[in-house]
Amino acid sequence: MTPAMSKARFAHLLALALLFQLSASLNAGLVLSKSSYTDYQAAVIGKASKLVEEQKLVEARKLLGDLRSERKDLLEPEIVLFEMLVNQGQLPKAKKLLDGYSAVASPGFGIFYAYAKLAELEARWFDAFMHANLALNNPMPEDWSDDYRKQMILEAQIVILRSGIAREAWSQAQEVLDNFELNKDTESRVLELSARLAFEQDKIDEARERFSWLRQQDEGRPPAELELARLQSANKQSEQADKNYQAAIRSLSGKQQTLAVIEYSNHLLTVGRATDASRLLKRAAENTSDSDQTRALEFGQAKALRMSGKFENAITKLESLLHQDQESFAIRNQLALCLAHLNARQSTDYGLRLAKMNIEKNPQQLEGWSTLGFLQVLSGQLDEAKDSLTRATANGVISRDTAYFIHRLHVASGDKTSADKFLQAAKDGDGPFYFESQLN
Repeated sequence: MTPAMSKARFAHLLALALLFQLSASLNAGLVLSKSSYTDYQAAVIGKASKLVEEQKLVEARKLLGDLRSERKDLLEPEIVLFEMLVNQGQLPKAKKLLDGYSAVASPGFGIFYAYAKLAELEARWFDAFMHANLALNNPMPEDWSDDYRKQMILEAQIVILRSGIAREAWSQAQEVLDNFELNKDTESRVLELSARLAFEQDKIDEARERFSWLRQQDEGRPPAELELARLQSANKQSEQADKNYQAAIRSLSGKQQTLAVIEYSNHLLTVGRATDASRLLKRAAENTSDSDQTRALEFGQAKALRMSGKFENAITKLESLLHQDQESFAIRNQLALCLAHLNARQSTDYGLRLAKMNIEKNPQQLEGWSTLGFLQVLSGQLDEAKDSLTRATANGVISRDTAYFIHRLHVASGDKTSADKFLQAAKDGDGPFYFESQLN
Protein backbone atom coordinates (compact mmCIF):
# COMPACT_ATOMS: atom_id res chain seq x y z
CA MET A 1 0.00 0.00 0.00
CA THR A 2 1.39 3.43 -0.90
CA PRO A 3 1.67 6.15 1.79
CA ALA A 4 -0.98 8.18 -0.01
CA MET A 5 -3.41 5.27 0.01
CA SER A 6 -2.68 4.57 3.65
CA LYS A 7 -3.34 8.21 4.59
CA ALA A 8 -6.59 8.17 2.65
CA ARG A 9 -7.75 5.02 4.43
CA PHE A 10 -6.84 6.49 7.81
CA ALA A 11 -8.74 9.70 7.10
CA HIS A 12 -11.68 7.64 5.85
CA LEU A 13 -11.65 5.57 9.03
CA LEU A 14 -11.68 8.70 11.19
CA ALA A 15 -14.59 10.06 9.18
CA LEU A 16 -16.48 6.77 9.49
CA ALA A 17 -15.93 6.79 13.23
CA LEU A 18 -17.64 10.18 13.42
CA LEU A 19 -20.44 9.28 11.01
CA PHE A 20 -21.10 5.70 12.11
CA GLN A 21 -23.58 6.93 14.71
CA LEU A 22 -25.83 8.49 12.05
CA SER A 23 -28.77 6.52 10.76
CA ALA A 24 -28.11 4.68 7.53
CA SER A 25 -31.49 5.78 6.19
CA LEU A 26 -30.93 9.52 6.38
CA ASN A 27 -31.00 11.28 2.99
CA ALA A 28 -29.01 14.37 2.11
CA GLY A 29 -30.98 17.34 0.88
CA LEU A 30 -34.65 17.31 -0.05
CA VAL A 31 -36.09 14.02 -1.27
CA LEU A 32 -39.73 14.37 -2.29
CA SER A 33 -40.32 10.79 -3.29
CA LYS A 34 -38.55 7.46 -3.69
CA SER A 35 -39.63 6.88 -7.28
CA SER A 36 -37.69 4.57 -9.55
CA TYR A 37 -37.11 5.78 -13.08
CA THR A 38 -36.38 4.11 -16.39
CA ASP A 39 -33.00 4.92 -17.92
CA TYR A 40 -34.68 7.38 -20.26
CA GLN A 41 -36.59 9.14 -17.48
CA ALA A 42 -33.47 9.33 -15.32
CA ALA A 43 -31.59 10.84 -18.26
CA VAL A 44 -34.29 13.52 -18.73
CA ILE A 45 -34.25 14.41 -15.03
CA GLY A 46 -30.44 14.54 -15.11
CA LYS A 47 -30.55 16.88 -18.10
CA ALA A 48 -33.12 19.10 -16.39
CA SER A 49 -30.94 19.23 -13.27
CA LYS A 50 -28.01 20.34 -15.38
CA LEU A 51 -30.14 23.10 -16.90
CA VAL A 52 -31.04 24.26 -13.39
CA GLU A 53 -27.34 24.49 -12.56
CA GLU A 54 -26.96 26.69 -15.63
CA GLN A 55 -29.89 28.86 -14.46
CA LYS A 56 -31.96 27.80 -17.48
CA LEU A 57 -35.16 27.26 -15.53
CA VAL A 58 -37.56 27.74 -18.42
CA GLU A 59 -35.86 25.01 -20.45
CA ALA A 60 -35.72 22.73 -17.39
CA ARG A 61 -39.43 23.30 -16.72
CA LYS A 62 -40.28 22.35 -20.32
CA LEU A 63 -38.28 19.11 -20.12
CA LEU A 64 -39.99 18.17 -16.86
CA GLY A 65 -43.38 19.08 -18.30
CA ASP A 66 -42.79 16.81 -21.28
CA LEU A 67 -41.69 14.03 -18.93
CA ARG A 68 -44.81 14.47 -16.80
CA SER A 69 -46.99 14.05 -19.88
CA GLU A 70 -45.26 10.73 -20.58
CA ARG A 71 -44.88 9.49 -17.01
CA LYS A 72 -48.08 9.89 -15.05
CA ASP A 73 -46.62 8.83 -11.71
CA LEU A 74 -44.64 11.99 -11.07
CA LEU A 75 -45.04 15.15 -9.04
CA GLU A 76 -45.82 18.39 -10.84
CA PRO A 77 -42.94 19.80 -12.95
CA GLU A 78 -42.76 22.93 -10.78
CA ILE A 79 -42.38 20.82 -7.66
CA VAL A 80 -39.63 18.66 -9.17
CA LEU A 81 -37.94 21.89 -10.27
CA PHE A 82 -38.31 23.22 -6.71
CA GLU A 83 -36.61 20.08 -5.40
CA MET A 84 -33.70 20.49 -7.81
CA LEU A 85 -33.16 24.10 -6.73
CA VAL A 86 -33.15 23.13 -3.06
CA ASN A 87 -30.68 20.32 -3.60
CA GLN A 88 -28.37 22.66 -5.50
CA GLY A 89 -28.32 25.12 -2.60
CA GLN A 90 -30.58 27.68 -4.26
CA LEU A 91 -33.05 27.82 -1.39
CA PRO A 92 -34.32 31.43 -1.77
CA LYS A 93 -34.99 30.86 -5.47
CA ALA A 94 -36.67 27.52 -4.68
CA LYS A 95 -38.98 29.13 -2.13
CA LYS A 96 -39.87 31.92 -4.53
CA LEU A 97 -40.71 29.39 -7.22
CA LEU A 98 -42.88 27.31 -4.89
CA ASP A 99 -44.68 30.38 -3.54
CA GLY A 100 -45.34 31.58 -7.07
CA TYR A 101 -46.67 28.20 -8.13
CA SER A 102 -48.91 27.93 -5.08
CA ALA A 103 -50.48 31.30 -5.96
CA VAL A 104 -51.74 30.07 -9.34
CA ALA A 105 -52.19 26.31 -8.94
CA SER A 106 -55.26 24.63 -7.50
CA PRO A 107 -54.71 23.29 -3.97
CA GLY A 108 -53.63 19.69 -4.17
CA PHE A 109 -51.47 17.03 -2.61
CA GLY A 110 -48.25 18.10 -4.37
CA ILE A 111 -48.11 21.71 -3.17
CA PHE A 112 -48.83 20.92 0.45
CA TYR A 113 -46.43 17.98 0.39
CA ALA A 114 -43.64 20.15 -1.01
CA TYR A 115 -44.20 22.69 1.77
CA ALA A 116 -44.19 19.85 4.31
CA LYS A 117 -40.83 18.57 3.05
CA LEU A 118 -39.38 22.09 3.05
CA ALA A 119 -40.48 22.60 6.65
CA GLU A 120 -38.97 19.24 7.58
CA LEU A 121 -35.68 20.21 5.94
CA GLU A 122 -35.65 23.42 7.99
CA ALA A 123 -36.69 21.60 11.20
CA ARG A 124 -39.97 23.55 11.41
CA TRP A 125 -41.66 20.47 12.72
CA PHE A 126 -45.16 21.78 13.45
CA ASP A 127 -45.34 23.37 9.99
CA ALA A 128 -44.24 20.03 8.53
CA PHE A 129 -46.99 18.27 10.49
CA MET A 130 -49.68 20.70 9.34
CA HIS A 131 -48.70 20.69 5.66
CA ALA A 132 -48.36 16.90 5.52
CA ASN A 133 -51.87 16.57 6.94
CA LEU A 134 -53.15 19.11 4.40
CA ALA A 135 -51.49 17.06 1.66
CA LEU A 136 -53.32 13.93 2.78
CA ASN A 137 -56.61 15.82 2.86
CA ASN A 138 -56.32 17.31 -0.62
CA PRO A 139 -56.80 15.60 -3.99
CA MET A 140 -54.06 13.71 -5.79
CA PRO A 141 -53.75 13.84 -9.60
CA GLU A 142 -56.38 11.59 -11.15
CA ASP A 143 -53.89 9.89 -13.46
CA TRP A 144 -51.66 8.58 -10.65
CA SER A 145 -51.64 4.82 -10.34
CA ASP A 146 -52.87 3.14 -7.16
CA ASP A 147 -49.32 2.08 -6.30
CA TYR A 148 -47.99 5.62 -6.64
CA ARG A 149 -50.85 7.00 -4.54
CA LYS A 150 -49.98 4.51 -1.80
CA GLN A 151 -46.33 5.50 -2.01
CA MET A 152 -47.03 9.20 -1.70
CA ILE A 153 -49.44 8.62 1.20
CA LEU A 154 -46.60 6.76 2.89
CA GLU A 155 -44.19 9.65 2.26
CA ALA A 156 -46.59 12.14 3.88
CA GLN A 157 -47.19 9.80 6.82
CA ILE A 158 -43.44 9.55 7.40
CA VAL A 159 -43.22 13.35 7.59
CA ILE A 160 -46.00 13.37 10.21
CA LEU A 161 -44.28 10.59 12.13
CA ARG A 162 -40.92 12.38 12.14
CA SER A 163 -42.61 15.60 13.18
CA GLY A 164 -44.35 13.91 16.10
CA ILE A 165 -41.12 12.38 17.37
CA ALA A 166 -39.14 15.61 16.89
CA ARG A 167 -41.76 17.57 18.86
CA GLU A 168 -42.21 14.80 21.44
CA ALA A 169 -45.85 14.55 20.36
CA TRP A 170 -45.89 10.86 21.13
CA SER A 171 -49.63 10.34 20.74
CA GLN A 172 -49.63 11.95 17.27
CA ALA A 173 -46.73 9.75 16.22
CA GLN A 174 -48.45 6.66 17.62
CA GLU A 175 -51.60 7.52 15.73
CA VAL A 176 -49.65 7.36 12.47
CA LEU A 177 -47.96 4.10 13.45
CA ASP A 178 -51.35 2.52 14.12
CA ASN A 179 -51.85 2.55 10.33
CA PHE A 180 -49.03 0.03 9.91
CA GLU A 181 -48.58 -3.61 10.77
CA LEU A 182 -45.10 -3.63 12.24
CA ASN A 183 -42.95 -6.65 11.47
CA LYS A 184 -39.56 -7.48 9.98
CA ASP A 185 -40.85 -6.61 6.47
CA THR A 186 -42.18 -3.13 7.32
CA GLU A 187 -40.72 -0.23 5.31
CA SER A 188 -37.33 0.59 6.88
CA ARG A 189 -38.02 4.27 7.65
CA VAL A 190 -41.28 3.43 9.39
CA LEU A 191 -39.56 0.66 11.32
CA GLU A 192 -36.72 2.94 12.39
CA LEU A 193 -39.07 5.68 13.55
CA SER A 194 -41.23 3.15 15.38
CA ALA A 195 -38.12 1.91 17.22
CA ARG A 196 -37.27 5.46 18.21
CA LEU A 197 -40.81 6.07 19.43
CA ALA A 198 -40.77 2.85 21.44
CA PHE A 199 -37.53 3.96 23.06
CA GLU A 200 -38.95 7.36 23.97
CA GLN A 201 -41.96 5.63 25.51
CA ASP A 202 -39.57 3.48 27.57
CA LYS A 203 -40.55 0.31 25.69
CA ILE A 204 -36.97 -0.88 25.39
CA ASP A 205 -37.76 -4.46 24.41
CA GLU A 206 -39.97 -3.25 21.55
CA ALA A 207 -37.27 -0.83 20.41
CA ARG A 208 -34.65 -3.57 20.52
CA GLU A 209 -36.85 -5.92 18.47
CA ARG A 210 -37.50 -3.31 15.80
CA PHE A 211 -33.84 -2.36 15.53
CA SER A 212 -33.11 -6.08 15.14
CA TRP A 213 -35.63 -6.28 12.31
CA LEU A 214 -33.86 -3.39 10.60
CA ARG A 215 -30.56 -5.25 10.82
CA GLN A 216 -32.23 -8.29 9.26
CA GLN A 217 -33.28 -6.08 6.35
CA ASP A 218 -29.79 -4.59 5.98
CA GLU A 219 -26.76 -6.31 7.48
CA GLY A 220 -24.83 -3.07 7.01
CA ARG A 221 -26.81 -1.47 9.80
CA PRO A 222 -25.43 -1.53 13.34
CA PRO A 223 -26.71 -4.09 15.85
CA ALA A 224 -29.71 -3.19 17.98
CA GLU A 225 -27.51 -2.72 21.04
CA LEU A 226 -25.51 0.01 19.33
CA GLU A 227 -28.68 1.78 18.17
CA LEU A 228 -29.96 1.74 21.75
CA ALA A 229 -26.62 2.86 23.17
CA ARG A 230 -26.66 5.95 20.96
CA LEU A 231 -30.13 6.94 22.10
CA GLN A 232 -29.25 6.30 25.73
CA SER A 233 -26.05 8.30 25.44
CA ALA A 234 -27.96 11.22 23.90
CA ASN A 235 -30.51 10.99 26.74
CA LYS A 236 -27.72 10.95 29.36
CA GLN A 237 -28.57 7.41 30.41
CA SER A 238 -24.91 6.62 30.84
CA GLU A 239 -25.16 3.34 32.75
CA GLN A 240 -27.57 1.79 30.23
CA ALA A 241 -25.50 3.13 27.33
CA ASP A 242 -22.39 1.48 28.78
CA LYS A 243 -24.05 -1.94 28.82
CA ASN A 244 -25.31 -1.67 25.26
CA TYR A 245 -22.07 -0.26 23.86
CA GLN A 246 -20.19 -3.16 25.45
CA ALA A 247 -22.72 -5.71 24.14
CA ALA A 248 -22.50 -4.22 20.65
CA ILE A 249 -18.70 -4.36 20.66
CA ARG A 250 -18.79 -8.02 21.70
CA SER A 251 -21.16 -8.82 18.83
CA LEU A 252 -19.06 -7.11 16.15
CA SER A 253 -15.70 -7.87 14.61
CA GLY A 254 -13.12 -6.26 12.38
CA LYS A 255 -13.61 -2.72 11.13
CA GLN A 256 -17.15 -2.41 12.47
CA GLN A 257 -15.97 -3.36 15.94
CA THR A 258 -13.22 -0.74 15.77
CA LEU A 259 -15.74 1.91 14.77
CA ALA A 260 -17.98 0.92 17.69
CA VAL A 261 -14.99 1.10 20.07
CA ILE A 262 -14.17 4.61 18.88
CA GLU A 263 -17.81 5.64 19.21
CA TYR A 264 -17.97 4.21 22.74
CA SER A 265 -14.75 6.00 23.65
CA ASN A 266 -16.28 9.28 22.45
CA HIS A 267 -19.23 8.61 24.74
CA LEU A 268 -16.84 8.00 27.64
CA LEU A 269 -15.03 11.26 26.92
CA THR A 270 -18.36 13.07 26.79
CA VAL A 271 -19.10 11.98 30.36
CA GLY A 272 -15.55 12.72 31.49
CA ARG A 273 -14.28 9.14 31.79
CA ALA A 274 -10.96 9.65 30.05
CA THR A 275 -9.16 6.82 31.87
CA ASP A 276 -11.79 4.28 30.83
CA ALA A 277 -11.68 5.55 27.25
CA SER A 278 -7.90 5.28 27.15
CA ARG A 279 -7.97 1.71 28.49
CA LEU A 280 -10.62 0.68 25.97
CA LEU A 281 -8.75 2.19 23.01
CA LYS A 282 -5.39 0.74 24.05
CA ARG A 283 -6.86 -2.77 24.35
CA ALA A 284 -8.48 -2.46 20.93
CA ALA A 285 -5.22 -1.24 19.36
CA GLU A 286 -3.39 -4.26 20.77
CA ASN A 287 -5.90 -6.58 19.08
CA THR A 288 -5.76 -5.16 15.55
CA SER A 289 -3.10 -5.57 12.89
CA ASP A 290 -4.59 -2.99 10.53
CA SER A 291 -2.29 0.05 10.53
CA ASP A 292 -5.04 2.53 9.65
CA GLN A 293 -7.32 1.24 12.41
CA THR A 294 -4.40 1.38 14.84
CA ARG A 295 -3.79 5.04 14.00
CA ALA A 296 -7.48 5.88 14.43
CA LEU A 297 -7.41 4.24 17.86
CA GLU A 298 -4.20 6.09 18.76
CA PHE A 299 -5.88 9.35 17.82
CA GLY A 300 -8.64 8.51 20.29
CA GLN A 301 -6.01 7.69 22.91
CA ALA A 302 -4.41 11.10 22.35
CA LYS A 303 -7.74 12.79 23.08
CA ALA A 304 -8.14 10.71 26.23
CA LEU A 305 -4.60 11.60 27.36
CA ARG A 306 -5.36 15.26 26.73
CA MET A 307 -8.51 15.10 28.86
CA SER A 308 -6.53 13.33 31.59
CA GLY A 309 -4.04 16.20 31.69
CA LYS A 310 -1.20 14.12 30.22
CA PHE A 311 -0.44 16.74 27.64
CA GLU A 312 3.16 15.79 26.84
CA ASN A 313 2.14 12.18 26.13
CA ALA A 314 -0.75 13.35 23.98
CA ILE A 315 1.53 15.72 22.05
CA THR A 316 4.04 12.93 21.38
CA LYS A 317 1.26 10.71 19.99
CA LEU A 318 -0.28 13.49 17.90
CA GLU A 319 3.04 14.60 16.42
CA SER A 320 3.70 11.02 15.34
CA LEU A 321 0.24 10.80 13.77
CA LEU A 322 0.65 14.16 12.02
CA HIS A 323 3.97 13.01 10.60
CA GLN A 324 2.11 10.08 9.02
CA ASP A 325 -0.78 12.21 7.74
CA GLN A 326 0.26 15.82 7.32
CA GLU A 327 -3.06 16.87 5.78
CA SER A 328 -5.28 15.79 8.68
CA PHE A 329 -7.38 18.65 10.04
CA ALA A 330 -8.45 16.66 13.10
CA ILE A 331 -4.94 15.67 14.17
CA ARG A 332 -3.52 19.16 13.62
CA ASN A 333 -6.43 20.68 15.54
CA GLN A 334 -5.96 18.36 18.52
CA LEU A 335 -2.23 19.04 18.56
CA ALA A 336 -2.79 22.81 18.54
CA LEU A 337 -5.17 22.48 21.49
CA CYS A 338 -2.76 20.24 23.41
CA LEU A 339 -0.07 22.86 22.98
CA ALA A 340 -2.47 25.51 24.29
CA HIS A 341 -2.81 23.55 27.53
CA LEU A 342 0.91 23.94 28.26
CA ASN A 343 0.51 27.71 28.71
CA ALA A 344 4.08 28.36 27.52
CA ARG A 345 5.00 31.03 24.95
CA GLN A 346 6.90 28.70 22.64
CA SER A 347 4.16 26.05 22.70
CA THR A 348 1.45 28.67 22.16
CA ASP A 349 3.29 30.08 19.15
CA TYR A 350 3.63 26.58 17.68
CA GLY A 351 -0.05 25.88 18.30
CA LEU A 352 -0.99 29.19 16.71
CA ARG A 353 0.95 28.30 13.57
CA LEU A 354 -0.84 24.93 13.38
CA ALA A 355 -4.25 26.56 13.88
CA LYS A 356 -3.59 29.11 11.15
CA MET A 357 -2.49 26.34 8.80
CA ASN A 358 -5.75 24.50 9.48
CA ILE A 359 -7.80 27.57 8.66
CA GLU A 360 -5.86 28.20 5.46
CA LYS A 361 -6.59 24.66 4.32
CA ASN A 362 -10.08 24.29 5.85
CA PRO A 363 -11.70 27.74 6.21
CA GLN A 364 -15.18 26.17 6.40
CA GLN A 365 -14.40 24.21 9.59
CA LEU A 366 -15.93 26.11 12.52
CA GLU A 367 -13.94 24.03 15.01
CA GLY A 368 -10.75 25.35 13.41
CA TRP A 369 -11.85 28.94 13.98
CA SER A 370 -12.59 28.10 17.62
CA THR A 371 -9.09 26.70 18.16
CA LEU A 372 -7.48 29.63 16.36
CA GLY A 373 -9.49 32.09 18.45
CA PHE A 374 -8.33 30.56 21.73
CA LEU A 375 -4.67 30.56 20.73
CA GLN A 376 -5.07 34.18 19.68
CA VAL A 377 -6.48 34.92 23.16
CA LEU A 378 -3.43 33.27 24.72
CA SER A 379 -1.18 35.30 22.41
CA GLY A 380 -2.86 38.58 23.37
CA GLN A 381 -4.36 39.11 19.91
CA LEU A 382 -7.80 39.98 21.25
CA ASP A 383 -9.26 41.70 18.18
CA GLU A 384 -8.26 38.78 15.97
CA ALA A 385 -9.56 36.34 18.60
CA LYS A 386 -12.94 38.07 18.67
CA ASP A 387 -13.24 37.74 14.90
CA SER A 388 -12.22 34.06 14.94
CA LEU A 389 -14.56 33.12 17.78
CA THR A 390 -17.41 34.99 16.11
CA ARG A 391 -16.83 32.85 13.02
CA ALA A 392 -16.70 29.73 15.21
CA THR A 393 -20.24 30.39 16.45
CA ALA A 394 -21.72 31.13 13.01
CA ASN A 395 -24.21 28.25 13.19
CA GLY A 396 -25.47 29.27 16.64
CA VAL A 397 -24.21 26.08 18.31
CA ILE A 398 -21.06 26.03 20.42
CA SER A 399 -19.20 23.32 22.30
CA ARG A 400 -18.31 23.58 25.96
CA ASP A 401 -14.68 24.23 25.04
CA THR A 402 -15.69 27.07 22.70
CA ALA A 403 -17.80 28.59 25.49
CA TYR A 404 -14.70 28.42 27.69
CA PHE A 405 -12.59 30.11 24.98
CA ILE A 406 -15.11 32.96 24.75
CA HIS A 407 -15.04 33.19 28.55
CA ARG A 408 -11.28 33.62 28.41
CA LEU A 409 -11.63 36.29 25.73
CA HIS A 410 -14.01 38.29 27.94
CA VAL A 411 -11.72 37.84 30.95
CA ALA A 412 -8.82 39.25 28.94
CA SER A 413 -11.05 42.09 27.72
CA GLY A 414 -12.21 42.93 31.26
CA ASP A 415 -15.89 42.10 30.62
CA LYS A 416 -16.71 40.16 33.81
CA THR A 417 -20.46 39.88 33.17
CA SER A 418 -20.00 38.24 29.79
CA ALA A 419 -17.09 36.16 31.09
CA ASP A 420 -19.26 34.72 33.88
CA LYS A 421 -22.08 33.99 31.44
CA PHE A 422 -19.89 31.92 29.12
CA LEU A 423 -18.12 30.21 31.99
CA GLN A 424 -21.48 28.98 33.24
CA ALA A 425 -22.35 27.82 29.71
CA ALA A 426 -19.12 25.82 29.63
CA LYS A 427 -19.93 24.22 32.97
CA ASP A 428 -23.55 23.41 32.17
CA GLY A 429 -23.25 22.38 28.51
CA ASP A 430 -23.38 18.94 26.94
CA GLY A 431 -20.48 17.10 25.39
CA PRO A 432 -16.83 16.60 26.27
CA PHE A 433 -15.06 19.39 28.14
CA TYR A 434 -11.29 19.24 27.86
CA PHE A 435 -10.61 22.42 29.81
CA GLU A 436 -12.61 21.52 32.91
CA SER A 437 -9.45 20.97 34.96
CA GLN A 438 -8.46 24.59 34.33
CA LEU A 439 -11.55 25.85 36.14
CA ASN A 440 -10.18 24.83 39.52
